[in-house]
Amino acid sequence: MPDEILFSEFDLIYLTYSSLQREIMFPFRIRRRKFKTRMLSSFLVLSVILTFWMARQEFSYSQQKNQSNKEWNECVAKIQSDPSIELSNTTLISDDDNIYQTYRTKECPSIVQEYFSHPPPTQSELEFPIAFSISVYKSASLLEKLLQAIYMPQNLYCIHIDMKSTPTFCAAVTELIRCLPNVLLAKKSVDVIYPHISILHAQFNCMEDLLYTGKDWKYMINLVGQDFPLYNNRELVLALRALNGKNNIQSFHHPDLKRRTQYAYEFKRRMDGSDHKAYKPVKTYRKKSPPPYNITLFKGANHVGLTKGFVEYIIFNQTARDFIDWLSDTRSPPETFYSSLQQHPGVPGGVIGLQPEFVMRAIDWFDKEKDEANYECHGKWVRQICWISVRDLRWVLGWNKRNMLFVQKIPFDVSEDLLRCLSIARERRVYGSYFFMTRTNFSDTSYLRSDVEKEMMERHESVVT
Repeated sequence: MPDEILFSEFDLIYLTYSSLQREIMFPFRIRRRKFKTRMLSSFLVLSVILTFWMARQEFSYSQQKNQSNKEWNECVAKIQSDPSIELSNTTLISDDDNIYQTYRTKECPSIVQEYFSHPPPTQSELEFPIAFSISVYKSASLLEKLLQAIYMPQNLYCIHIDMKSTPTFCAAVTELIRCLPNVLLAKKSVDVIYPHISILHAQFNCMEDLLYTGKDWKYMINLVGQDFPLYNNRELVLALRALNGKNNIQSFHHPDLKRRTQYAYEFKRRMDGSDHKAYKPVKTYRKKSPPPYNITLFKGANHVGLTKGFVEYIIFNQTARDFIDWLSDTRSPPETFYSSLQQHPGVPGGVIGLQPEFVMRAIDWFDKEKDEANYECHGKWVRQICWISVRDLRWVLGWNKRNMLFVQKIPFDVSEDLLRCLSIARERRVYGSYFFMTRTNFSDTSYLRSDVEKEMMERHESVVT
């Protein structure tokens, strides 16, 4: 039968198998199409959600930026306002019991999140931890603001509480740092007297505790409760790295050194004195021997940035210990100790001769001999030092002080405007930037720089990349 199509057994089996396969696979094809449709739908939904989230984040960032700009513009208006215009004078509540009650009633996770939140540290910050020695005697509220401003988990902090501090203040500080494992209380406490060797002993006690933790850190900065940072931690690290392993200490010749060290001094109790002025240095007729080890005497500020090697030298080296003993009956030994060792041969991190720029403090002194100050003080003069107000931020954040890391002195009855404006400025700055052009005594008209934020964004992008 030539016209008929003949099927072999194999053909019949193949056709039967193919038909069954189509019947079997048909539901799977439907399922596969449904799966693809669901995947596409899910992808579209996720894309919409992600787009919405990104838009919301951008909107939130824009709102925060606008709010920050608004707050900063308000600060600028107050900083540059006419001194004849009275500003609001809302002061920080400095009730130690209030700090004690606030912190003792909260759990540690809540305290860290609510009061000590911080940006994630950069790799540069992690590789360059900083140690801080903080000497305090009153105002737990001001200490809280300082600690919040400088706190980072990779750093190390030691707080020395003056022996004359009240029990309420001690309890408040203990509760304040209870949940911060990298913040220590000095194991030994001294009665700090101005301008006595006890100022140094308070710092030495913290130095010992910082060294004995066994933790790594690169530099130590000594602070008091009336200091406040002018840059965030990332910029502090940048500034300290630029020191290239050298201490940052004022060290210069001064004719007053002979008067301070030629004869021994005794500290007599004042009848009307209080706090650190409870004692008065009185010169005796006992002439002192020359400094040990042929140490040449120099003068400088008590505010220092020290390498870890120099701190170890102070605590463990016999030369340093003997020099401390020699200085113990001189006038203002803190202003002689660091500055003299800085130029003594063989001291770790020391610099002999011309010193690098001193960057530790922005401070306004009144020179009694010249009867003038570097800047007009809009706050108040206390012991020839300007206790600053918000209007003083014009020179604090000005060109002359652009490399300074901290400012002193913050008043104990500090206005909220001052701390708020300092905090806003600190987060907007990159190291070496400034907001105002200033000369001494404000003989020029100040103006606000407009490119600081651009510098900050460029620095941020370089850190990220």
